[in-house]
Amino acid sequence: MTCWNSGYPPRAPQEVNEVNEVNRRFRFPIYFKISSAIFLVILVVVAGMSCVTLKRTAHEYKQQVSETGSLIAGMIADYSIEPVIMDNYSSLRPVLTDILASNEDVVFIEVLDEKGVPRVDAVWQGSDRTRESPDGITGKAVEVTSPIVAYSRTWGQVRVVCSLNRFHQAVASARLSVMGIAVVSCGLGLLMASLLSRAILTPIRNLVDHAHLLSKGDLDTPINVQSSDEIGFLAITLEGMRVGLRQFLSSVARRAMSFEGDLHLFGFPAVLCLARTGGRTGGLVLEKSGEVGVAYFQDGEVVDAAFQDKSGKNALYEFFKWREGVFKFSPGLVPTRTTIDLDWPALILEGARQVNDMVVFTHVIHSPDLIPLSPRRNDRTGDLLDPNDALEHLLDDEEKKVLSYVDGVRSIREISRLESRDVYEIYPHIYRLVAVGLVQVDEYESSQGHSKDLDLGGDGPARHAVDSGKVIQFPMDRVGNIGR
Repeated sequence: MTCWNSGYPPRAPQEVNEVNEVNRRFRFPIYFKISSAIFLVILVVVAGMSCVTLKRTAHEYKQQVSETGSLIAGMIADYSIEPVIMDNYSSLRPVLTDILASNEDVVFIEVLDEKGVPRVDAVWQGSDRTRESPDGITGKAVEVTSPIVAYSRTWGQVRVVCSLNRFHQAVASARLSVMGIAVVSCGLGLLMASLLSRAILTPIRNLVDHAHLLSKGDLDTPINVQSSDEIGFLAITLEGMRVGLRQFLSSVARRAMSFEGDLHLFGFPAVLCLARTGGRTGGLVLEKSGEVGVAYFQDGEVVDAAFQDKSGKNALYEFFKWREGVFKFSPGLVPTRTTIDLDWPALILEGARQVNDMVVFTHVIHSPDLIPLSPRRNDRTGDLLDPNDALEHLLDDEEKKVLSYVDGVRSIREISRLESRDVYEIYPHIYRLVAVGLVQVDEYESSQGHSKDLDLGGDGPARHAVDSGKVIQFPMDRVGNIGR
């Protein structure tokens, strides 16, 4: 029987649809999102720093121009005292023109009398300064005035207008340079982020693909993701999990073929039920501490048993008391006699009643807070599915009373309170009801229960489960003709 394919088959239509759905949900790769985020961060940082730097530079430049204009206005005011007092304003024009030509930022100078009437001015007419009139350059120029004071009297004032046009040109050029640098930086950042994201996410994507294969049951494809960081460690861990899972499933397949295992994990009633369900014919060989016994099956029914000097029901009931042991079904051990003719429920119930070992009980009932379920009740309404269950006539009064409390809501501890009894006194009754099939418990939680490490007296400390990958070797030569 082939358990796995050496490779994995082409994707089925359903799997293709799943992949398409994932692609629709995640239209943009994550490395593209990371790269875009880094790009935006760089852009915002560069733009913000540039804006702050330009504002600070503009403030410093305006302050410098203002100081220069104030200095020029003060010099003109000092020089203009005598011409203004003598009312000889025209003699100031050459001086104003020379000052205007020697300073690139000054675009307009005028001298006003004490009434504020302009008497003489000088305006720059070149093409490399502002062509706007002095009255139309508000916001683009700095205006400075300085009074003309002599003999404790203000004779007028000097007005100097300094243009910021050259500064704005420099700012525009700087903005273009900054934008160019920002674009180049963002481009390089985007490229580096894309390469870095791909380097990080490619092994993750490979791990996701391998995980998808594992979810589809492909345990033959090795997980080979090369990475020297945490992702590589995760890949090694997943590869170990894949190998371990493959070995475990191989072991399960071998055991399914040979029907063998450990009573510490399954429990004897569960093993009997499995053999009966399969309609097997042969001998169920059980071994514990060197002692060997056999339970014989004919078409799934127990017909004989042998252990030491006991046979029939007495031998079979001994197996119910075993805390531990291993079993293996052998089709070659065909029964030759019939010593057990009880109905299956009566046989199992009577065998369960022979058990008085708390360790055996805790193999099935791992905690007093466990909530037993009744397969005879509707989980939604709580109504009985089969009020005339034929199994109930086999129960004694105490077992029937405990069964009446099982409703899928009460825990074993709550049932013990209703009974006004110690909680561990309820364990035997729940165990018997589980064995006969009238009550169900969580088999997984029971197999993982606290009983694994309990030593409640008896034949030595509780042992741990056998290695799930180990094939049990039975002393078949010692079975011989037991019970024949």
